[in-house]
Formats: sequence, structure tokens, C-alpha cells
Amino acid sequence: MRIQPKKILVGCDFSPDSKLAFDYGLSLAQEFQAELHRSHVIKPSQYSRKREDINQLRDSLAITRQSGKETRRYGSGSEP
Repeated sequence: MRIQPKKILVGCDFSPDSKLAFDYGLSLAQEFQAELHRSHVIKPSQYSRKREDINQLRDSLAITRQSGKETRRYGSGSEP
């Protein structure tokens, strides 16, 4: 029985190794015509709860979302 993933999740910590993981996830998504999702998780204790820090994090996430679709389907003629 062959595995046919429909969704692939790749973790991201913005390190060189996570870039390699993303590239590998992207190639798998293209091969299997699957959706590719990125995830980045931070510890709440890494950021103070100051209003400026919360706004900065929110702005950073908004920029990431504006840089392109969050989910794209690869390999079915809808490649970016």
C-alpha cells in the first residue's frame, strides 16, 4: 500500500536546517499534489506581555500572511 498524503506540515524556526526541511516538504507536496502548511511556535515566556511587544508580534505575523497564500496546492497546475 502506497502512502498518499493530502496535507504536509513543516515546522519552521528560521534556521538553515528549517530551510532544508521546508525545501524537502515542498518537494513532497509537489510530488504528491498535497497542501503544504508551515508552522512556527514560540514560548509565551520568550516575549514580555508589554503592549508594544504584542503589537510587534502581530505586525510580524501580518507581514508573513501578506507575503503569499498560507496554503497552496502544488503539482496540479496551480503552482506559484
